[in-house]
Amino acid sequence: MTIRQFIKKLFVTIIMIGIVLVALLKVGYILICKVIVVIIFAVLAIQYWVGEDIRKAEEEKRGTWLFTLGFIGLTVLTMLAANIPGQVQQDQYLYLTKEHTEQLEKVLLREATADSERCIQWYEKQMLGIRNNKALGNPAMQTEDERQYKNRIDGKEVYRDPDTCTLRVKELKDGSTKDSLLINGPVGEIIAMRERIFYIDMEDHNVLKSVTYDGRKRKTWTKDPVKQFAVIGGYVICCTEDEKLIRCDMSTGKRKELADHIQYFFAGAKLYAQKGSKIVSVSYDGKEIRVFKKDVVMMDKKEDKIYYRRMDRKKEQMYVCDVDGGMEKMVGNRD
Repeated sequence: MTIRQFIKKLFVTIIMIGIVLVALLKVGYILICKVIVVIIFAVLAIQYWVGEDIRKAEEEKRGTWLFTLGFIGLTVLTMLAANIPGQVQQDQYLYLTKEHTEQLEKVLLREATADSERCIQWYEKQMLGIRNNKALGNPAMQTEDERQYKNRIDGKEVYRDPDTCTLRVKELKDGSTKDSLLINGPVGEIIAMRERIFYIDMEDHNVLKSVTYDGRKRKTWTKDPVKQFAVIGGYVICCTEDEKLIRCDMSTGKRKELADHIQYFFAGAKLYAQKGSKIVSVSYDGKEIRVFKKDVVMMDKKEDKIYYRRMDRKKEQMYVCDVDGGMEKMVGNRD
């Protein structure tokens, strides 16, 4: 091998190493796909440097092209195979993603292929955080912003005026100070979406309504008074004053009762609700209701953690555990 041939092969190999690194990043967290890419590179690199067939092809000015095209072709096939589990996960979580398909797709392909729970946590925090307010039954857990139900979305801040309880929209783009009144009557909980704002109309028996940002289109979603609600994908989940947990389909307007005797709830991968002295988990179709903890009062939910007080303790100590009901840990004392 001449010095010129050596430099040429070294240059091609360095380029291929760069392609390997890109491929490893592309296939995400799937270990087997990473291993396959590395094996493909190693086999082709060895053949390129010492293989008899490749050496003959090199003499015919085709060795470099065989190595490059063969490696790229097999790597592309490997990356396509790596995306198949991501598509499966995407279908499984479609019921949560009607409002955020484009934003969530990238995360599904990167995260859900290896860790679906991690994907759910990202979705709750980034996409549902402003659409899932604190439960009204626990004002001690709310910050001032949460008591005003401040929602920031698409360059706007939607909030409830602390003095008049009216619904207002403030422009945040380009240094604008425009602050306009949208609903003059008193409102309760507010959740802002891209096309409309959901709110509890305190002037009309606390029923759930929505209004567009220009104030022209209004819609009533429930006949019964509502004390708390959340927006999850294409559904509105309501806790009524007569303690029913109801799901409203935004596309059809159909309502379905998921559970009864519910005082308040938090939304996540499932609905976690206070039912008497128990915390129960409720699936979004209402078919699966399980007791999560007994003799407790749920205080908060953050990502994959549930915070609660135990009713069988003299002091009001705060406890926390995972949403899968894992190990309980005391985190504070509120006496």
